[in-house]
Amino acid sequence: MRLSKSERDMILHTIVQQIQQQYVLPEVAAQVSKRLLDLLDLQSQSDLADPLIFMQLINTILADHSNDQHLRLLYDPQRAKGVEPEQVLAKHFERARRTNFGFIAAKRLTGNIGYLDIRELPPREVAGDIAAGMLATIAHTAAVILDLRANEGGTAGMAQFLASYFVDEQPHPLSGIYSRADNTTSASQTLATVPGQRMVNVPLFVLVSGATFSAGEALAYDLQALKRALVVGEATRGGAHLSTMLPIGDTYMLRLPTERAVHPVTGANWEGRGVQPNLKCAAVDALTIAQRTALNVLLKHAESESDKAFYQWELETFEAMQQPVTVDSTHWATYAGKYGEWRISQHADHLSAQHHTCYRLLPLSQNTFIVNDETRLRFENGELFVLYRDGGAERFRKS
Repeated sequence: MRLSKSERDMILHTIVQQIQQQYVLPEVAAQVSKRLLDLLDLQSQSDLADPLIFMQLINTILADHSNDQHLRLLYDPQRAKGVEPEQVLAKHFERARRTNFGFIAAKRLTGNIGYLDIRELPPREVAGDIAAGMLATIAHTAAVILDLRANEGGTAGMAQFLASYFVDEQPHPLSGIYSRADNTTSASQTLATVPGQRMVNVPLFVLVSGATFSAGEALAYDLQALKRALVVGEATRGGAHLSTMLPIGDTYMLRLPTERAVHPVTGANWEGRGVQPNLKCAAVDALTIAQRTALNVLLKHAESESDKAFYQWELETFEAMQQPVTVDSTHWATYAGKYGEWRISQHADHLSAQHHTCYRLLPLSQNTFIVNDETRLRFENGELFVLYRDGGAERFRKS
C-alpha cells in the first residue's frame, strides 16, 4: 500500500484539526500543529508514500514537540475502517485473562510482609473480585509492598479501588480529571466501603520503574500525595493524560489526550516528569530495599519484646539471604557429627542438617546457621544449641 500526496495532505490536515480542537493543552496543540504543517513542504519525498515511514515521521514530531507519551499515531487499517468495539474488547479480554488481568502474584515475604505484583489496572467491574481476593491473602501481614515496576496502566477506577484499602472510611482526595472539552474538573476520592479488610496502619511501599505508566503512576502518585506510602525505585515514565482513539482516514488511529489528571492537594500531576520516588534506587534493587526498610521500620516500632525479637530474627535472616556470610570452613569438621536427633554433615561447600528431613545450612555467623524460618543452629564447645524463633532453645552434646 502506498499513500498518494492528496491522501497524506488529508491525513495531516485531519490530525492537525483534531489536535487543535481537542488536545488537552491548547498551547502545546498550537506548537505541535505548526510543526506538523511544516511536513506539507516535504510531501515531494517519495519515501513518505510508505504508510509506516510517514507514521514514524509524524510520531517523531508529536513526541519531540509535545513530550506526551500518550499522543501518537497508530497504523491500524482494520480498526480505522470500523471494526466493532466488541471485537476489540474481546481480544483484549482474552489477552488479559491469560495474565489474571494483571494481578500476577500475592505472597508473604520474610517478616510477615505482604507482596502484590500488579502489572495492569483493569476496570473494577472486570477484575474487582480478583483484586479483592489478592488483598485478602495479605490482609494480616505487618507491612505491604505493591510492585508496580512493570505496570503500564489501566483504569482510574481500579487505582481508586486499591488505594481505598490503605486508608480509613473517610473520603481522602485522589487525582481528579480535567476535561478541555467542557473546562471542568471531576473530583475523585477513596471509597467509603471495600470488600474485605482495610490495611490502614501497616507500613506501605510502592515499587516503581521507568516502565511504570499512566494509571499505574496514578496509584503511586496518589498514595504518595496522601503521605500513605513510600515510593521506591526509579522515576516513572510520566503519562498523566487520558486519551481517546480517533480514526484518521482508512489507515490510522490517533491516540489523542483530551483530559489530564490533577491532584486537588498538590495542584499538579506527573506528566512529563514521572512520579519521583521517596527512596531512589535502581528498579532491580527496589524490592530488596523496600523489604529491608520495612523490616527496620517494624523493628523500630515494635511494641513488645516478643515483637522485637521476631523482627530482629527476620531481619537477620533477610540480610543473611541477601549477603551470605563468608565463613572459615576449617571449623566445619568439628561441627559434623550426631547431636541427639540432629545429624550434621560436612560437604565441599556447605554443611547440612538431618532432622526428620534434610536442610542445607545457611551461615549467619561463623558458628550460627539458619535451618529454616523457624530454626537456627549454633555450635559451641562441642555442643549444639537449637534456637527457635519464639525464643525457645534446646541443647545437645555431640555423641
